[in-house]
Amino acid sequence: MGFRYNSTGMKSGFEPWTEGFYILRITEAVAGTTKNGDAKVTVHYAVELGPQVGRQVKYHTVTFFRDKEKPGGDISIHYLKCIGEPWEGEFTVNPENWVGKLIRAKIANQSFNGKTFPSVRFVTPISETLTPTED
Repeated sequence: MGFRYNSTGMKSGFEPWTEGFYILRITEAVAGTTKNGDAKVTVHYAVELGPQVGRQVKYHTVTFFRDKEKPGGDISIHYLKCIGEPWEGEFTVNPENWVGKLIRAKIANQSFNGKTFPSVRFVTPISETLTPTED
């Protein structure tokens, strides 16, 4: 049985992001495996500075390709450098060490199955002066 409800004055739960650079704090990092058998870490973030502070960015995947010649294979190494984790030679990836670290990321809105969500496009290290949105 249905019921009546009045949503007058209620703010919509979702507003598209202003695309640009954000300072993000890693809130969760979970190791896993891709469908192709490559190691991956799924990362969730919270915005650290600016008007979007606290807003969540979820399901960013950092993939560690077995095939070192695969295009984009060096992206995981770049990511590790940006968050100050070991990246040279042979090392152990410890996603639990990533939690709490800051990273500067370009966020863009992405649509999938009729829904729009924020997506990390690329990352850079944190500079000494933290600025949330720059072009």
